[in-house]
Amino acid sequence: MKQDASPLSPSSLPLSALMPGLLASASPAPQTLELAYLRLYIDNHRLDRVLVPLMSLSGGLLLVLWVPWLAALAWVLTSITLTFTCLRLYDRCQREATISNVEQWVQRIGLAHGALIFNWSALGLWAWVPGDFANHLSIAVILLGVIAANTAMSSPHLRLFALDMVAPILILLVRPLIEGQSIYYMITGMALCFMLLMVHVGTQIHHNLARMVKLQADNQQLIHQLENMATTDALTGVYNRRYFMLAAEQELQRCRRYQHPMSLLMIDVDHFKSINDNGGHAAGDQVLRRLAEMLVGELRRSDMIGRLGGEEFALLLPETNLAMASLIAERIRSRVAAAHFGQQGQELQITLSLGLAEAGGEITSLQTLMERADKRMYRAKQLGRNRVVSHADS
Repeated sequence: MKQDASPLSPSSLPLSALMPGLLASASPAPQTLELAYLRLYIDNHRLDRVLVPLMSLSGGLLLVLWVPWLAALAWVLTSITLTFTCLRLYDRCQREATISNVEQWVQRIGLAHGALIFNWSALGLWAWVPGDFANHLSIAVILLGVIAANTAMSSPHLRLFALDMVAPILILLVRPLIEGQSIYYMITGMALCFMLLMVHVGTQIHHNLARMVKLQADNQQLIHQLENMATTDALTGVYNRRYFMLAAEQELQRCRRYQHPMSLLMIDVDHFKSINDNGGHAAGDQVLRRLAEMLVGELRRSDMIGRLGGEEFALLLPETNLAMASLIAERIRSRVAAAHFGQQGQELQITLSLGLAEAGGEITSLQTLMERADKRMYRAKQLGRNRVVSHADS
């Protein structure tokens, strides 16, 4: 539909809304939720832009107490470089991530942020000074801080949260035990309790966020369904009479304001009562749905279609004069007449009577335009049906 339309215009709904059965009532797809979790994870870690450089500088100043200053400087620079690599990746992800490629972005961010976390966790390997309790306590505090930060910031995405927690937990649990003293066994036991608590808290945060994300997605889907029900015909999926009239009135005013041509095509299925009488209402409904699909297939982006009631449809053709509209109407008539509408081996063909009218001149209201097209449609029936009438003297 038109790109610059106002909220009342049919362009406020996607073209897919014109087709029946396209709006599913199922829960949001797993990929949709996965993308939502990933974006929440990224939003949380945007704080890394400020926090990690400051923490890296503080950690580097502390490290020079136990390791060569060049080693401490290299660690600080590595931490800051990895941080800004992650931030650039986050920005790209927010722009480029979609439902179709979300798994690829999860893997990329998992590797990048995992490298950053390992850089911090590795302090327990290369910066650990045997026999220096102050050194051990400082590194333990840093690793506990990393675990706590991951709990608060990484929990929206459960897999990334688990990946971020592996390295600091393993190093903090294993490294103190190598000292072989009871005090370190106690520290390891307390750290284990703390880590179990953080894992539990992190998973609870994730589950609560997951419920909120799913509820929000369900609400959006419900709003979409309600909008769809208010604007479309339940049987065929095209616009219902009320919404078509509102949108057509707006389009008529636009065409009059800019002095552009506009035509209206009224369509009625010939001998529709006999279809219901012979095949039942189910057969009649099937014909109307199939016809609506064919009519939608003939639409341009600027056109609108509505079911006015029963077997009667209307097509609004903006930027279209009567001569062009006649060609469109004749194409629709011939294609429907050649199509097969039967099902389960039954042969069924239908024809249409079509009436055309163009806005302009004495036709200044939608009601007048529809009455003119409607009279010509009935004139087509009087002349034998299966035809297009576009002039009063036809």
